[in-house]
Amino acid sequence: MSDRYKIILAEEIIKTNCIPSLIPEHCIELLEMPNDSNLGDYALPCFNFSKTLKKNPQKIAEDLMNRMTLSSEFSEIKVIGGYLNFFLNKKLFIKDTLTELLEKRENYYKLNIGNNETILLEYSSPNIAKPFSVSHLRSTNIGNALYKILTFLGYHVIGINHVGDWGTQFGKLIVAYKRWGSADFLKKDPIKNLFNLYVQFHKEAETNPSLVDEAREVFKKMEEKDAALIDLWKWFTTVYLNDFKRIYDALDVKFDHITGESFYNNHVASIIELLESKNIAKINEGALIVDLAAFDMPPLLVKKSDASSLYATRDLAALLYRKKEYKFSKILYVVGSEQKLYFKQLFKTIELLGFEWGKSCTHIDFGLFHFKDGKMASRTGNIVELEKVITKANELALQTINEKNPDLEDKEIVAEKVAIGAIKFSDFSSKRIKDVLFDWNEMLRFDGETGPYLQYTNVRILSLLRKYEKDIEDLDCEFSKLETIDEFLLVKELYNFRTILVKAASEYEPYYIAKGLIDIAKRYNKFYTSHQILKVKKSIAEARIGLSYCTHIILNLGLSLLGIQAPSQM
Repeated sequence: MSDRYKIILAEEIIKTNCIPSLIPEHCIELLEMPNDSNLGDYALPCFNFSKTLKKNPQKIAEDLMNRMTLSSEFSEIKVIGGYLNFFLNKKLFIKDTLTELLEKRENYYKLNIGNNETILLEYSSPNIAKPFSVSHLRSTNIGNALYKILTFLGYHVIGINHVGDWGTQFGKLIVAYKRWGSADFLKKDPIKNLFNLYVQFHKEAETNPSLVDEAREVFKKMEEKDAALIDLWKWFTTVYLNDFKRIYDALDVKFDHITGESFYNNHVASIIELLESKNIAKINEGALIVDLAAFDMPPLLVKKSDASSLYATRDLAALLYRKKEYKFSKILYVVGSEQKLYFKQLFKTIELLGFEWGKSCTHIDFGLFHFKDGKMASRTGNIVELEKVITKANELALQTINEKNPDLEDKEIVAEKVAIGAIKFSDFSSKRIKDVLFDWNEMLRFDGETGPYLQYTNVRILSLLRKYEKDIEDLDCEFSKLETIDEFLLVKELYNFRTILVKAASEYEPYYIAKGLIDIAKRYNKFYTSHQILKVKKSIAEARIGLSYCTHIILNLGLSLLGIQAPSQM
């Protein structure tokens, strides 16, 4: 969706015939929005045309200005340097934007750019045999937000949690359990004790490499459907899946399907047969590989020399199954950036099999959580369990509420919403590709550009609406009464949020929504602290209440798209 004001300007610029080769789409792309409102609301950098027109940017801008006829939506046009700057008709802009927003509410932002196109979205996908740690948080949060954003904008999204419930790690876990564990030992604290066994295995394997061979042999027997080993595997996976559900419930994250790797075991033979029949795969040192040297990539291993399958084999099988089952237009994998090469190999293999839709497969990569002294690693036990983060965040939130609003009803419920909001928003405070340094103080801050700051701004507006003591449906807003620069700049932020939503969807980047919400909250709080809202003339009060309500609509919507609940009181 293009900004309507950019469309109007593009049409007027092209009518001048000053730039013969310019087309509307290119002109719309070139139009900028200056950060400083004194430089206008839109600007056309004329440097782009100097070479073609053999004129300096200032002269091009002046020629355009002299030939342009501004529509009523704009009040002024200026040449500043090599830029042609346009100023909105503030009163008309405020009136048109808020009138439509108040009428349509959140539907003002509900742009059907997806047209019901099916997108398969794989996210979270933790590995069993490891506790749900902070390292799983990013895929879970980013995927959950993208699910909500894309659905809101008209896509048919199918969310899948592809749980790592099969593979050599179970051979390791079973070996460790048989050597150092017992049923009674595990029943005391199954998640903790299973993880300790997993860590102990890797520690012991450093001095006893034969353990790794033993684990491989156990996993091979599992693939051959050894009944006793399968029973152990089922027990371990059930324990972990129940624990994962607790975490997902706390995070308010849901999936359309939770399908483990093991689901595709029965499809592995057919994918290997297909690879071999099309001469895509070949034997190399006893293993089956897809040679990708022609594409400057290492080979993709699809079957080990002992005939065991790998997660790549199961991922290929899953892709073919999903395409047939769900008929998706796109499939998105929300997985850390350290898997970038692997997904290139995977998608290229699908293309080599003759499936053009392999080009519709996209890896949504992201940076990882790190400690100050290095990367998290489950094999060494160097992780932070997410449940501990949630518990600590809840305690801090409750402590803050007790200090600021000790008489608040349902403090524990509010504290939980604030805590989860703090954790989730910290994940969206920078672009997903950036690594995140795990720092308790930063993650759990309740001031500055954080989730709780947005929640509190929304609560502030709801409190104001309650003080107004009239039904919002009865508002009769004369938005032309809003004449201050603070009101105009706030309305600009509300208007621009539509463009932000589209950008977040097209780039699969929830950060844009988080940043947009912070900008809106800052503008609103500046307006709130600088102007009386209720103790003014009735027509002005109603207009300002209407502006406040419109801000609430967007804050509430934006937070929900990020998977953050907005309490009514804090």
